[in-house]
Amino acid sequence: MRVLVTAAALLLAQAAALDAQRSAPPLATPAPADERGAPLEGLERISCQRCHADVVREWAGTLHGKAWVDAPYREELADARRPESCHNCHIPEPLHLQLGADGSIPQRPKPRDATLRDVPLEDVDAHFGVSCESCHRGPDGTILGPYGAPTDAHVSVKHASFLPESNSALCIACHATTVGPVIGIAKDFVDTEQHAQGRSCVGCHMAPVERPAASEPGKPALPPRAGRSHELQTPRDPGFLARAFELRLERRDGALVLVVVNACGHRVPGRVGRVLTLEAELVDGSGAVVASATHTIETKRSLPADGQLELVLRGSGASVRVRGVHEAPALPDAVVFLERVLALP
Repeated sequence: MRVLVTAAALLLAQAAALDAQRSAPPLATPAPADERGAPLEGLERISCQRCHADVVREWAGTLHGKAWVDAPYREELADARRPESCHNCHIPEPLHLQLGADGSIPQRPKPRDATLRDVPLEDVDAHFGVSCESCHRGPDGTILGPYGAPTDAHVSVKHASFLPESNSALCIACHATTVGPVIGIAKDFVDTEQHAQGRSCVGCHMAPVERPAASEPGKPALPPRAGRSHELQTPRDPGFLARAFELRLERRDGALVLVVVNACGHRVPGRVGRVLTLEAELVDGSGAVVASATHTIETKRSLPADGQLELVLRGSGASVRVRGVHEAPALPDAVVFLERVLALP
């Protein structure tokens, strides 16, 4: 699947993306609220870490790195009617070895080994889930990326998959697929032409960084250059989840209306069982609650990409308090992800 844009639309998208980067607050270091953040073990077996230790360390703390060994995933896999249908995206073959005749990246790629369901976890060669090779390995052992700078370590090739105009395609390969409790939210991204609005999966979920591309032992440090952190931003992080929503207050017919806009480029939530509750309270100068309203977002009441919901508050007050609570199967407790006080218009 590809996101196709005209040259003019592409220029507008790039300009919008730059404006968005300038206006949006920078992404903070991910701080997931669950207990799935322990680094993946066995990193010494990954040859990439010899020169790309920072990137490998970042990736090892994500659910990409642990896509095969993550405990909640293993539990759901054991109960799945067709567990092999999950292998495609949790242990994919390198995506660039599966390109279609037109050069497009396949949706729902082939798994590295479709017979792994009966193999003991400790014997699985797919331990590293969505690995470095899943995205970066090209034909004949070449390594694909945004620069293609020469190196003695391997053949490096600049590839369109890592350029701003098409870097969502790698994510779409798996994240447009609905299977089990996972909802194919990347399909929303394509259908609503989010790319033309200057949005990308990478732009939201991988913070920009500047650092040397590699640090080869025994060689002088390379100069820093622009890149992306591999510490993925996810809704498990309360601070990142709060960024999905834009809030504004309007006065209509004697009432205050809290307008909540889904600004993340796809529907919310993206997983069955994830529940987001938004609470609004109109308070007076002493902090007493004058009026309140609540709305719950869940699978059967999802908020579409660019969609909005409204909470109506009637009465006289000084400000509006907004609170968001996140519940999900992997979270041990409900997590407050949004607390904001809005001045009246």
